[in-house]
Amino acid sequence: MKGRHQKRMEASKRLLLCVGIIFAVTVGIGTVAAFFGVDVTFFAAVIGVTGGVFGSAIVSYEIKAKMENVVKIKMAIVKFRLAIGGYLNPEQIAQVDLEIQALENAIDQKIDESVHQAVSQDPDIPMI
Repeated sequence: MKGRHQKRMEASKRLLLCVGIIFAVTVGIGTVAAFFGVDVTFFAAVIGVTGGVFGSAIVSYEIKAKMENVVKIKMAIVKFRLAIGGYLNPEQIAQVDLEIQALENAIDQKIDESVHQAVSQDPDIPMI
């Protein structure tokens, strides 16, 4: 029996799982067909297409996960600022704000680099 608080799988994970299963089934059927001497021209094309879609789904999921982590980090920074605000004098708060701003800039730069790399990278899909 499922518990009340059991989390459902996220839509992005379900999508990635479904695309992965479709790719694996396609490869499996193509392999069996080749073993029995069936013409596998169709499977050669379909395997390339499903592999490309699966690769794109993986990259998209990784970008989504990175963005979620960045939001969590930024929320933790805001909570940290609020927590220490009452214990520091104005000069110390200003110094902490400078250091936090430098950290946020580094995080933003890393995100921008990752997104640029993922978007500009050509998929390495073999042409058949």
